[in-house]
Amino acid sequence: MHFRFLWLVAALVSALLSGCSADREPGELFGPAEDDVVVVDAVLLVGKPYPPVFLGRTVNPDAPFSRENLAETGATVTIRGYFGTEDDEPSFEITYVEHDSLAGVYIPDLPFQSVAPGVYHELEVITTREEIVSASTTTPPPFKVREWVLLNSDGQSVNHKLITYEEVASGVYTAPENQLRYATGILEARFERPDVLSFQVGVFSLDSEAGFVVDPDFFDDEDFADLDRVSSSPPFDAIDGTLRLPWFVIYYEGRHKVYIHAVERNWYDLIRSSPSLIGGVGGFGGTAGDDFERPIFHVNGGIGLFGAATPDSIGFYVHPGE
Repeated sequence: MHFRFLWLVAALVSALLSGCSADREPGELFGPAEDDVVVVDAVLLVGKPYPPVFLGRTVNPDAPFSRENLAETGATVTIRGYFGTEDDEPSFEITYVEHDSLAGVYIPDLPFQSVAPGVYHELEVITTREEIVSASTTTPPPFKVREWVLLNSDGQSVNHKLITYEEVASGVYTAPENQLRYATGILEARFERPDVLSFQVGVFSLDSEAGFVVDPDFFDDEDFADLDRVSSSPPFDAIDGTLRLPWFVIYYEGRHKVYIHAVERNWYDLIRSSPSLIGGVGGFGGTAGDDFERPIFHVNGGIGLFGAATPDSIGFYVHPGE
């Protein structure tokens, strides 16, 4: 996710730069002179290890666009955590070091440590030019799907429950309960809604050689080639503690993994203001939200995302429809 996101942000900014006028209005975020902005990409996932931090820079739209041009190297990167909101001193500090072979990628210089819920975090980046880029976030509370169910086509009654990773690990893909026939029934997640702003859903087709389960009459070869194996949604409120997966976001047979992320403010603001980052205007499901001229970046001295989420997931196997 992370390096893909960094490239998308840089490409998005480059597009904005190419369309900006030197006579832009005060308060506009990007202009022709701002083609050298630090891009941050780091997402804290509750229950997972502290993630890499990806650093890059926007490039002039006339310059060659490559990973080498994008990467920001030689920076000092630190994440500080505070267990209490009134703490003057950090409860812990994580120093990051550059990856041996991946330019612009910084990894924690510490043994395994998992991200805890409800912790306030500050990110500080000091570049070789002595620029200071900072951002902050608080990790969301715990989130767990109580049950994943396949509803009957009427959407009112339960056909059966799915088996989870916690029960059978990778056996979810072979479990009889998790063999789904395309466009038959409705997959629904049910949970106690935590106190978060919103949720985002991601759908991953895991079998790169799998065939299609869709065959619209109006599709040609180019249309099929454009179908992605990764789909994501705009923000969902899920006020009633349920989320349903629409079949139209699944194009392939084979193994699939679905993530639901309970997200905090930074993640929420970016996805609701940047449709291009979720696969086009509106993504799937939910609502597209307001009409934003530019993405919302909660990063001081740069752009990008220092966000957090609490994830849960399910795996299943999709068979062609009847």
